[in-house]
Amino acid sequence: MSLTTPVAFLIFNRPELTARVFQAIANAKPKKLLVVADGPRFPEEAEKCRKAREVINQVDWDCEVLTNFSEHNLGCKRRVSSGINWVFSEVEEAILLEDDCLPVPSFFSYCQALLERYRNDSRIMHISGNNFQFGIERTKYSYYFSRYPHIWGWATWRRAWQHYDVDMQGWLDFKEAGLISSMFEHPQEQILWTQLLDQAYRGEVDTWDYPWGYTVWSQTGLSILPRVNLVTNIGFGADATHTTPGSNNPLANLPTEDLWELEHPPYVAMNREADLYTYEKVFGGKVEQGDRQQIIDLKAQLDQKEKQLQELNKVKNRLRRVREQLEEAQGTIVAMESSKFWKLRQKWMGLKDLIKQPLKKLEGLSKPEISVREQGKLLARQQGYQPKQSVVSPLTGSNQVKLIEVFPASQLINDWKNGFRIDITSELHGHPEICLYECLETGLKFFLPSDTTGSDKLYEQLCQLSWYYMPDKWEYQVALEDLKGYQNVIEIGSGYGYFIQQCKEAGLQARGIELNESAVKAAQKQNLPIERVDLKDLVGQYSESFDAVCSFQVLEHVSNPKDFLDWSIQLLKKGGKLVLCVPNSESFLKHEYCLLDMPPHHMFQWSKKSFKALEKIFPIKLEKVKLEPLASYHVMGYLTSYRDYYRSVSPVGKLLFNRHTLSLYQKALNTGLRQFVTGQSLYVEFRKL
Repeated sequence: MSLTTPVAFLIFNRPELTARVFQAIANAKPKKLLVVADGPRFPEEAEKCRKAREVINQVDWDCEVLTNFSEHNLGCKRRVSSGINWVFSEVEEAILLEDDCLPVPSFFSYCQALLERYRNDSRIMHISGNNFQFGIERTKYSYYFSRYPHIWGWATWRRAWQHYDVDMQGWLDFKEAGLISSMFEHPQEQILWTQLLDQAYRGEVDTWDYPWGYTVWSQTGLSILPRVNLVTNIGFGADATHTTPGSNNPLANLPTEDLWELEHPPYVAMNREADLYTYEKVFGGKVEQGDRQQIIDLKAQLDQKEKQLQELNKVKNRLRRVREQLEEAQGTIVAMESSKFWKLRQKWMGLKDLIKQPLKKLEGLSKPEISVREQGKLLARQQGYQPKQSVVSPLTGSNQVKLIEVFPASQLINDWKNGFRIDITSELHGHPEICLYECLETGLKFFLPSDTTGSDKLYEQLCQLSWYYMPDKWEYQVALEDLKGYQNVIEIGSGYGYFIQQCKEAGLQARGIELNESAVKAAQKQNLPIERVDLKDLVGQYSESFDAVCSFQVLEHVSNPKDFLDWSIQLLKKGGKLVLCVPNSESFLKHEYCLLDMPPHHMFQWSKKSFKALEKIFPIKLEKVKLEPLASYHVMGYLTSYRDYYRSVSPVGKLLFNRHTLSLYQKALNTGLRQFVTGQSLYVEFRKL
């Protein structure tokens, strides 16, 4: 069978895996090959990316090769989505493979045959080569229909992909209309996918496939899955973007079989039993026997809430009609003759009584939705709740502290798994809850237990996320302007050396220290003066040696901020500058349930007040405070944090923040208004006395 269907090949930085998958494509000899490649995340990846691209030069058959290479790293979400957009601007249908998805030979004929058979059937939006049933046979035919669009080797049409929106702009409407239940009958499954799609909508996960899943479901589309597995993922390992940690994952290196002669099912109907198995085995869903009543109760609550909303709309309409009558009566009173006044007054009093009825009914409706942050505050306020240890301020040592919020550890573990695909169980050391306190003397907020500070292993996993280390930050430009004329500068926590590189280009003599070994090696390859040295050890060698000490987005991570600040100040000459930048706890973050702003990632939350209090603890003077304007990539996080907060504290929140107003707010902020809105970061500058 001649392969006339175009093949799209998505590659990155793994030339060995790229070569293996390319050989499978070469054996199929497609007439057209479209290659999409992302750029390196950091300089040390450039060579691997170049070698991966060179694999394509081995095409030795009659084939039109088109390339779409990015010189800069766009990240998984933006590169894959923009790459597939390009593919379907060139062709009507395509088979898609990533560099770690190794297909069997029959995968290509399987996709081509089904692309042709269902070309004009709008019910089918996705053809997958994956079978995750682990040997359980779900059909006597060659394939079955599913709601799950698995993407380790797949195919689709332009007619389906045209609905794709990487930013999921219609998600809020879809969610608020309760349409997720049209694809998932199981309440727990609805909850899981609502959480995952919420995270994708807010940009908390760097992935393109959740928006594609939402696209398929929003069109009530189905996916075709083969009776046997046709593609195996060979990319599980430490260098993978998402498929980590490796051999412990049951989906790694699944066995495959060929499927040559296709026997088509005589119907198009979703296999619910197979999908429920996928939900439990692939996505970690499970309904314990003891939870079933809770699920039933939750469904009843949701139904009751829906009825309340319907009743609320009726009351609102009635109020609108009454208001119109009141306005008419008031106007009539002014215009009518005084002899008719008492008749009108009687009508007026009757209308006042009429309006009281729906208002009383309204009081029982539209109860605030309780957000995760408000739940944490509620738990902290519960009568009789006592912290399990003697708590003192990490800055003053005083017991003048207040418990603010409590987060169940089980919830954090589950949300990290869903949001970042990282298991933080070992990071929390068996503690049942994480508590947020505030020092009443300094305003510093801090999390306990203190041993939940993130380990090196956690940061190694976070570094695999393309957006984690940003090559440029708002605070870099502010600091470069402030450091003009300062020649002996040190940065604490330099990462890959992006700020040091900018100092070098600006003519500043700057060096850095960093504990992440791989980041240090990458920086040193670029001839940047960055060493793997502990801050405490540096003080012994370079006391009072530097004109300026800088640290960006580090202070919130450290386990002992008092020691960190003390050692940093000891490095400064008298009159030297201490420059710090941290997330601003008084920004929209104070309302946001942000996993990265709590353990095991962040241990402290700083504000202008807490920095001002440092003047009473250390020999320093606060001379500058600057707030970051709202960044474009934080717009949705800003809006959703305030939406969740106001919906938690007042019924009016639903009127201020709904699917209509959020869209308007987003457009206004993105057109330039965000420059006048307080963003995430807080920049401060101290002078050593």
